[in-house]
Amino acid sequence: MKPPIRTWNRQSDVMACAVLGMVVAMMVVAVAQAASPDGYGSHAPPAHQQGVPSSGVQCNEPRELYLDDSRPLCLFPGTADILMSRGIDLERGPMQPPAAILGLTPEEQAWLAERPVIRVAHDPGWFPIEYADEHGQIAGVTLHYIIKFEELTGADLQPVLTDDWTGALEAIRDRDADAMFMVAHTPERSEYMGFTSPHHTLETRLVAAEDRQMSLDEPGLQVITIRNYEIEDWLDENHPDVVYVSVDSFEEGLALLQQGEADAFAATWPVVRATAEQEGMTVYNAGPTGHSYPLSVGYRGDQPVLGTILQKALDASPPLLEIFEGTPGLMLTAEEKTWLAEHPVIRVAYDPGWFPIEYLDESGMLAGAAGRYMSEFERIIGVDFQQVPIDDWSHALESVRARDADLVFLAVETDSRSEYMGFTTPHYTIESVLVTAQEMQLAMDEPGLQVITIRDYAIEDWLDENHPDVGYVSVDSFEEGLALLQQGEADAFAGVWSVVQAIAEREGMTVYNAGPTGYSYDLSVGYRSDQPVLGAILQKALYTIPASALERIQGE
Repeated sequence: MKPPIRTWNRQSDVMACAVLGMVVAMMVVAVAQAASPDGYGSHAPPAHQQGVPSSGVQCNEPRELYLDDSRPLCLFPGTADILMSRGIDLERGPMQPPAAILGLTPEEQAWLAERPVIRVAHDPGWFPIEYADEHGQIAGVTLHYIIKFEELTGADLQPVLTDDWTGALEAIRDRDADAMFMVAHTPERSEYMGFTSPHHTLETRLVAAEDRQMSLDEPGLQVITIRNYEIEDWLDENHPDVVYVSVDSFEEGLALLQQGEADAFAATWPVVRATAEQEGMTVYNAGPTGHSYPLSVGYRGDQPVLGTILQKALDASPPLLEIFEGTPGLMLTAEEKTWLAEHPVIRVAYDPGWFPIEYLDESGMLAGAAGRYMSEFERIIGVDFQQVPIDDWSHALESVRARDADLVFLAVETDSRSEYMGFTTPHYTIESVLVTAQEMQLAMDEPGLQVITIRDYAIEDWLDENHPDVGYVSVDSFEEGLALLQQGEADAFAGVWSVVQAIAEREGMTVYNAGPTGYSYDLSVGYRSDQPVLGAILQKALYTIPASALERIQGE
């Protein structure tokens, strides 16, 4: 029995706002929040006429932004600049009629007058490009195509929700939907669907559960595909020896991949990686398939006039999907891709003495969690991260301030550093404790307490603000500080226990964890404040790292 078709119900107070997501993060996602009590489709205003969100997402743009002269649309910081730079008019002002914008013929104008609602089918599980959010509402880049096409045509594009991609195709075939925005042309689909010219091409990759490279030419290769995705037709024609297992969702396919039921998942890398992160899985880009999806707007084959209208609207639209597409797994804007092309080497400063978290190994290479972060960012972004010579942590900060280095991977945001450095969101939190030379317990509120700190560590700012009565002695290295501790020059060393203990053991000293300081290092990637585009790239790269991978980076 065919699953029921559900139209998306939108009311005047529903919002259309958010960022396309993981990963990743960072593509624009507009989310519609409200629904009628019965959950089915009463008529509502077009998406671009919906109001400011009530979901708790804050509108941080400094100006009000409009898709027409109706209520304002809330966008995340930076989103408006990206969209406006690619030709989407977000400023207040009267709209021209669709006939003037698109050059519609009398026949096309009559078609729209007779059919003010166009029903749009979509893939509910192609996150983060096209999907249904937690409320069952359409989200991803497709929603922004809907917004733009409503603006251009004056029609109301009503999403039709189905259980999966197969259901979306059936909705078009059975005339329960009129169009879809992300579909590849195949001979079978052409029996019931027409297509605009392609508006974007997405490459498919082999995605593996282990870090390895493979190709479709390997004997006995077995891959996972999503049922009725066009790649299945392509495999039948071009790689008949490759066995594929069809599944109904990316979650189902990833589970089979983790269980070893197939060698790889043949799909679009950003989608598989983002879904894997949601599921708490780690996957690897194992190489190209040689296949790409040329995506078009598909429409009912019995409505050729609709097809000409959609083609004209497409021709008048910016390539919304291209705005966010970059290196595999990383959605970059054109500005960000240009920045990387102009900066193929990113210079890295570091703390050479924060063993075992951040240090130089015997060959002089950055090691510990910092070294693993550098390798991961280098792999994701696709440029060369190079160490610069650094003496100590103070020198690392000075190198970024002097623009002799571009970033540090493990830095706490402070007021003084913010004068010359920008910061990503924190990605690693480590507690600071009081370390003593004798076994005892200490507290920060003990009268006359004197502690040792590493010069320019963020805990010094915290002590100044939160414990002004605590005296501290700044040293340049843990070895120097431990020597003072052994000599009784201070009551305790205020530092990360794993670091102080490891260095003390290396120095032949015995130390004790005497209790917490109440301070934790919330570590971010710090970067040159005069390079905000670098900061945006780093933030996006950070969002694409799954939680399981972060645990591995931080815990090894």
